[in-house]
Amino acid sequence: MKPEELICIAQRKDNGKWIEGFYFCLHHNDGRTHLHHFIIPLEADLSKETPLDKIQVEIEPESITLKALEPQPPKHIHEEYPEHDWEREKDGSIDEFAMESDFHNGPRCKRCYDTFCVHCVPDGYETHKPCIIDEDRCPKCGNKLFPPFGKARKITYCANCGQAVKWE
Repeated sequence: MKPEELICIAQRKDNGKWIEGFYFCLHHNDGRTHLHHFIIPLEADLSKETPLDKIQVEIEPESITLKALEPQPPKHIHEEYPEHDWEREKDGSIDEFAMESDFHNGPRCKRCYDTFCVHCVPDGYETHKPCIIDEDRCPKCGNKLFPPFGKARKITYCANCGQAVKWE
């Protein structure tokens, strides 16, 4: 079994409850060299704005065990809407600069992220294709997933929660 297919389980130091997530340790060299053992919980907010000390949980090192992540198939979402939900300005009008690229600009749908250039396709609001969401989501946390490129990788991991995802 590969290390990336394992998840760490251990007891919290503060209340003794079991927690699962990603293990790491810190080595302090302050004259009395010692280690602190931590887990970042699977459901933690891993955005760049979140400081590590807000999501790390100190654990009892003697309680650390490993378990295999059971790969789950992605949850496929297919939704169709009769019209797009275009991003809007504060006054309620459609934001025709939600998409900008070189000399092109146009609206962007908040649901499916579709867009068109109002200069290249002036009748785009009338002729644009319907709003269709067709995507794969993590079976555990619902985060949007991107299928692996090529046929070599059959298992990937959710970047948000670490859930193993098995692609057909």
